[in-house]
Amino acid sequence: MRVDLVRCADAQLLLEGPAGLGVLYDRHARTVMRFAVSLIGLGDEADEVVQETFLLAWRKRSSVVAVNGSVLPWLLNAARFEALAARRRRVRRESRVVPLDLAVHDRAAASSDPSGLQEVLSGLSETDRAVVEAVLVDGLSYAEAAERLEVSVATVGKRLQRARARVRAGLRTAAETSKGGC
Repeated sequence: MRVDLVRCADAQLLLEGPAGLGVLYDRHARTVMRFAVSLIGLGDEADEVVQETFLLAWRKRSSVVAVNGSVLPWLLNAARFEALAARRRRVRRESRVVPLDLAVHDRAAASSDPSGLQEVLSGLSETDRAVVEAVLVDGLSYAEAAERLEVSVATVGKRLQRARARVRAGLRTAAETSKGGC
């Protein structure tokens, strides 16, 4: 005997397998989507919240609590937590982006002396110069540079840190010398 899924209560639908989840989705997805949009706005994030909510319902189908035969309250609560997590991910992602200030870049480029930089770079050890060239000039990742130079990733990071400090100090010294020498 085939169960008529459209007439089943929500809690029963979760136990009926993927077809039951499909009916449950059809029944409540629009409401969950409106709720998600009210929390985080329109867009892909709201769609993702809805998908994650129903995926969570599927994973926890044996422990989902129905209220008066409906799992909608459980779905909305799960959607709220998913929306909060999506908002945290967005804030974290956006905080990593640093806007380029062209005025600062132009001032730095105008005040830098390429011959002074070449002089400071020539004072680095051969290995440190190779790391600087691989990562900063060739644009390789630390892992790619480590593979090319046959050293560990940690060595690449440490050598690059040391090279940057030496270049900074050398350029600072060169700038002070040029100011004082006039």
